Amino acid sequence: MSTRGPRHLEVTSKGMELLVDSRRMLELQLEAREPLFGPKLSGMICIGVPDGYAMYLTPVLRSFAGRHPGVDIELTCEQLTSHIPCKSTLPQCPHHLEQFKNSLPALE
Repeated sequence: MSTRGPRHLEVTSKGMELLVDSRRMLELQLEAREPLFGPKLSGMICIGVPDGYAMYLTPVLRSFAGRHPGVDIELTCEQLTSHIPCKSTLPQCPHHLEQFKNSLPALE
């Protein structure tokens, strides 16, 4: 499938045919999976956790991010007391705060 020289490696015509066929097989495999597993996830996830839990959650989020590259993950780690609900109902995540602002009626 390739020829090797003293300082180069060259793909043969048969190797190029195999490469084209292999790429098409991968495309077909992706097309076949879509109806079975649904559309790809996308969007943003904002998670706030006490700093002691981040080390347990990070591997799970890393695995999730690898399987769903269209999802942005924001992990905020703070002291436990900062996660106690306060009287404010405003979202803390910048993404959701922007959505909240856009949903307010315009002041005239």
